[in-house]
Amino acid sequence: MSAFLSLPSPPLPPSLQAVRAAALRQEPLSGHSTNIRPLRTRLPASHSPLLVPDDTPCPPNETMLQAFEWYVPPDGLHWRRLRSALPLLSFLGVKKMWIPPACKAAEEKGNGYDVYDLWDLGEFGIKGRANKGTKWGTRDELVDLGKRAERYRVKLVFDAVLNHKTGADWCETVKARRVDGKDRVRVVGGAREIEAWTGFGFEGRAGRYSAMRWGPQHFTGVDYDHRMREHGVWKLEGKEWAEDVDEELGNYDFLCVWLFLSRVPWYV
Repeated sequence: MSAFLSLPSPPLPPSLQAVRAAALRQEPLSGHSTNIRPLRTRLPASHSPLLVPDDTPCPPNETMLQAFEWYVPPDGLHWRRLRSALPLLSFLGVKKMWIPPACKAAEEKGNGYDVYDLWDLGEFGIKGRANKGTKWGTRDELVDLGKRAERYRVKLVFDAVLNHKTGADWCETVKARRVDGKDRVRVVGGAREIEAWTGFGFEGRAGRYSAMRWGPQHFTGVDYDHRMREHGVWKLEGKEWAEDVDEELGNYDFLCVWLFLSRVPWYV
């Protein structure tokens, strides 16, 4: 994106000039993440994979289907529905199918953006749940979908959420500094101890696929102090927000503030 923004802009028709002007006027908390604002850190254009020689052949123009939406029924049957639809989708020319986050969510009916365990694709029980699958189905059904997609030459695009977690298993005492929720580069409090939900043990999986257990060292910020029962944005002591992100809310490295599912805190 940095390299893209540094390219010379062609003349815009009046209608698009008005759209661009409106985008430039957007302020933090506008509700839009498409604000056109410069990044604090720009990479040299030579580092961008977007720039290719003019004589490079263009790749085939393929059709990708977004194979989910937020309000798909939470019946655990979605992988089966997609498997059944593959013959028709292939016949219609679909070459890629974008599937939802398949990892175990913190909420039983979560869409997967409230990611709890990256290694659980609907195989293990957690937190006393009777259903081991996800909103979309089980791991075996997902594997079956992948095999059938390969037979019909449809590639699956896996929506993976790697930059935040929720539904922690326990609290831990950490030092952190509170920052302004509307401008996260502005510190509004000194370093103090808080209780943060940063402990992830994944007991239901019992170390299968990965023995890694998550702790405060794996996070940059949290949005809840359990000790004081206080919501906000805290940057953990010794950590810094990423610089190559949008400047909405001062720094959009911390994205999920004040978003709760059954009062389960989010972390990045």
